[in-house]
Amino acid sequence: MGLGVLEDNKLTHVPGTVILDDGVLPDVLEATGGLKHAKGTKGEHIVLNPQPTNDPNDPLNWPLWKRDGIFLIHAYGFVCTAAVPSALLAAATVVLAETFDTSITKITQLTGFLLLAVGSFGLFVSVLSRLYGKRPQFVFASFMCLLGTIIGSVAQDYNTLLAGRMIQGLGACAYESLLVAIVGDLYFVHERGLRIAFFNFCFASLNAIGTLIAGPITTKYGWRYMFYIYIPFIALQFILVVFCATETTFIRSQAYETDMIADVNYDGLQKQEQHEGKATSDAQLEEATNYAEPVPVPAKKTYWQFIAFYHGRYSHDNPLKLFLRPFAICLNPAIIWINLIGSLPIASVACSNFTTAQMYAVPPYNLNPTEIAYMFIGPLVGPLIVTGIFFFFSDPLALYLARRNKGVFEPEFRLPMALIIGGVLMTIGIFGWGNLYEAGKEPPVVGAIILGFYAAGMSALNIASGTYTVDAYRDLSVELVIIVMIVKNFLFYGVSYFFNDAVAARGPAFVFNIVGAIVLFGVVILGIPVYMYGKRMRGWWFRAQLLKKMHLE
Repeated sequence: MGLGVLEDNKLTHVPGTVILDDGVLPDVLEATGGLKHAKGTKGEHIVLNPQPTNDPNDPLNWPLWKRDGIFLIHAYGFVCTAAVPSALLAAATVVLAETFDTSITKITQLTGFLLLAVGSFGLFVSVLSRLYGKRPQFVFASFMCLLGTIIGSVAQDYNTLLAGRMIQGLGACAYESLLVAIVGDLYFVHERGLRIAFFNFCFASLNAIGTLIAGPITTKYGWRYMFYIYIPFIALQFILVVFCATETTFIRSQAYETDMIADVNYDGLQKQEQHEGKATSDAQLEEATNYAEPVPVPAKKTYWQFIAFYHGRYSHDNPLKLFLRPFAICLNPAIIWINLIGSLPIASVACSNFTTAQMYAVPPYNLNPTEIAYMFIGPLVGPLIVTGIFFFFSDPLALYLARRNKGVFEPEFRLPMALIIGGVLMTIGIFGWGNLYEAGKEPPVVGAIILGFYAAGMSALNIASGTYTVDAYRDLSVELVIIVMIVKNFLFYGVSYFFNDAVAARGPAFVFNIVGAIVLFGVVILGIPVYMYGKRMRGWWFRAQLLKKMHLE
């Protein structure tokens, strides 16, 4: 048993479990000594998982500055297409209701329908990214977000604005669903935590920045200028993704996927690397590896080849099968929990966003859009602090725990830090938000602080969702994030229909106490058995081969 993670009784090596540090035990070093390791004296014992091939077009062989550059372009795309649009109208809810002579619930649904579009289009993004790669999906998404923003800027009635918001939702889908998979494409296991933390910063803190900026703009210039000012930023992102963000999908021999396969043949992998690019006899090929025949090393692609919109077909699977895969993987109990941790905390924070203007734009506070926007300083600072903690400690802690576990890393090692920090902060945020307000002890400054705790807790749990997904189930990361996104956005859409009315009828304390109980049980309490039994569930999932039995792979 590795630090509370129960061993699988059937497999000697479970997918997701990797040797991360081979300097702990001599026998481990002997098995992995010929594999590729991280560079530098500090990384001499860190085994690269997955192993990069000898192909210069393999993203794992690209210099770090290039990998980080592509990741940052997509992170910026996430901010422009997903983080900012979803919160763009939060501070202007009451103003828009007066402008279009409609209810607050109808204005909330402008965001609800955007999120419905995100969830509805998710399955198509999943299928298309498997078939044709991720780059076409990102280019299309950036263009649709730009188009939707332009429509929103010229909208003269509610329905036109609604159409623009739904088109923005089509743009958000690829960035919201594929960015975690991009981390798996570009980075090794020991590099992923930092990038997932940064992605979370883009989601949580920069989401709040959108509201902070939109509030004063609405007060001074009118709500339409939120869209006018936003257009150049998404236009720049569209240019960057077209000319700088290359395809990251890469098909490598299964032998190199040391974080995904059940039987890691280290000796065979070393021999395969020695034989790649050389003419060998059939006997030598069989001796070298049981996974794939060695092939000549391809030439490095040119810049124009790298940024081509279409790179061929990556899979010849039946599209209908790919369409059904995100639902089929929910037969895995751990994946059901990943759905909960990936959707419930974020949905609960969205509920607080839906109600901020409702609670503070009326007596006794009577805040205008600018003052309501300033309350989102809390959701900016809180996630920023939490992200900083994970940014600096997530990967070092994973490496430390691996060394304590004889050099072996388990994906479950990512969970305790996030569940403890996230659970405490979410408890303060959720229960404080409704109860203090109803007790008359939550003036705007206190409300902003409570929102900061709320968003910080969500950030910690969101980091756990991302890192556990890409470490434990990287081969399913596209489908897994897609199904989480569908659940999350359909949940958003559903609560946009009734949440404001429920708060008005029953009071924020009653409603948010229910939300808090659901989140803490579904995420934190159920996270304990996932930590303990997660490895066994990974082993069972590999042995059961349910996707193969259902003819979905």
